[in-house]
Amino acid sequence: MKNLLFAALYICLSMSIYGQPEFPLQPKNHFIGIQPLITVTPYDAFYNTVEINILPFVYEGILSQRVGFKVFPILNYQINPEKENTFSHTGFGLSLPLYLNEREKILPYSGLFGGPHLSYTYNQTELYNSFTYAAELGYNFLIKEKYAFVLDIQYGRTLLFNSTIGKSLPHIGMHVQFGIWL
Repeated sequence: MKNLLFAALYICLSMSIYGQPEFPLQPKNHFIGIQPLITVTPYDAFYNTVEINILPFVYEGILSQRVGFKVFPILNYQINPEKENTFSHTGFGLSLPLYLNEREKILPYSGLFGGPHLSYTYNQTELYNSFTYAAELGYNFLIKEKYAFVLDIQYGRTLLFNSTIGKSLPHIGMHVQFGIWL
């Protein structure tokens, strides 16, 4: 009787294991990562000013098989030995990367990309707005179909403006991102 019970249990477990449906893999459409930003502003009155973004998060979503959108917040903490350390810039950045290679159905983006970049910040210490428009070129290194390491370079212009000033300055930026595709 005992052997019959074990045989029935073994058969039931075997059938339940082999009878499990295989779930299709879900597409990886959301990149969540860390993008440490350190800003050195050569046109600042104090040349030794360094700003660190204390909200170093980045999100990239999928618009199509080749085009994505990337957003990140900017909340800079200014370090300057000649002035009091304080929060300086608040704002956001937006990029629309166009990938050279079309992504596969469930895999995230990878490879070479280029596209426009826009960012807006408000400088609370100097009381001016800044608007940056640039071309962005980069590479998304996909690691084990889930993790990513992204490098990109930006070149463009930054407009500084308020009621008394209006300047157009060159912009060169380099971003490094680490994250996971979900």
